[in-house]
Amino acid sequence: MNMNEPADISAEIRALLESESPPAHEFHRGRVVVFSFRRPLEGRQALWLRWRVGERVGLGERHFLMDLRQVQRVSGFGVEVALHAAALARSHGGDLRLVASQWAIWRSLGEIGSHPALRVFPSLEAGVVSFGRDGAGRRERDDGVH
Repeated sequence: MNMNEPADISAEIRALLESESPPAHEFHRGRVVVFSFRRPLEGRQALWLRWRVGERVGLGERHFLMDLRQVQRVSGFGVEVALHAAALARSHGGDLRLVASQWAIWRSLGEIGSHPALRVFPSLEAGVVSFGRDGAGRRERDDGVH
């Protein structure tokens, strides 16, 4: 068992999560791991995210983006899991940030007070650049923003 994996994910749940098709397309943009969701972030989808971020942190990856532009809603549980995943990434020197262009997502995050804890960007490119030009938290040039 990965030391960064949430302890409450039992072997049965892990097997179920591994057996189903992933709820998100997972890819890299530089050193940033992107999880692009197409279904609402709730229940199993949220547990899958929590499990994958734990796995990726165990492999040494630290920078994550959740692309929610095609998602119509995020449950409270989904936000809770995203906050946990962000805390895990931050405890290892990284972060988890969101990409959301739909007003409903922005509004639901604002209603539960997530804005201070989760940084939200309107585009994938803006989210990737927020980690620095190389995706490692460094900028190639000093543009006065630190």
